[in-house]
Amino acid sequence: MSLNTSRRDERWVCRRRADFALRNWPDGSVLFDEANGQLQRLTPAAGGMMALFLDTPEWTSCTLAQRIFGEIPAAEDIELVANALASFQSLSLIERLPD
Repeated sequence: MSLNTSRRDERWVCRRRADFALRNWPDGSVLFDEANGQLQRLTPAAGGMMALFLDTPEWTSCTLAQRIFGEIPAAEDIELVANALASFQSLSLIERLPD
């Protein structure tokens, strides 16, 4: 699988991290948005990714994949992370920064 270089270098930011409270359980996580009172149920993997954004607000798809997988990520790993980040964006949890 060939990865588009732009997906690898996509930059993402969580500007509203002060609004979020994350609670983790073995079978998933719940993210509470204090600004609008909404709850989001997240898978364990998505909860782990969101926790990284709450600690460090800006990541590229590649650096986040490297942090998650603990090694130089394969193209498939970066694509998996990039897709998850796009889902977070659709929920207004994070934003993609312009190139």
